Amino acid sequence: MYLGHTAQMLPLNLGDHYPGVPGPGPNIGEGYAECSSCDRDYHCRVSVEDGILTRIVPDTTRAPYIPSSVRSAERPCPGCNEQTLVIHEFGGMVGHRAICQRSGCSWVEESMPRSIP
Repeated sequence: MYLGHTAQMLPLNLGDHYPGVPGPGPNIGEGYAECSSCDRDYHCRVSVEDGILTRIVPDTTRAPYIPSSVRSAERPCPGCNEQTLVIHEFGGMVGHRAICQRSGCSWVEESMPRSIP
């Protein structure tokens, strides 16, 4: 599991000290991880007890950073009405991310489930 800005992620394992915990007792935080078997990335929710990382659970409501496939969309971008929309798909997950590729247009849509198992 990693903590921090994507350019400077701090690697953490269960049992490690979790930086920035506000105080003693149970806390919930966020992280980012990569599967050691398939190398797919995912966001996660973490439990921290007295500053120690005790639990990591995948957060299925957030799309990973790295798509498993990218394809052209069959519809125009709602932001600029150009045919520059691409769809990022995430193998094994329900949902997608649509991104406009036109310079100057920053339209993005994420469609992910809204519950954490």
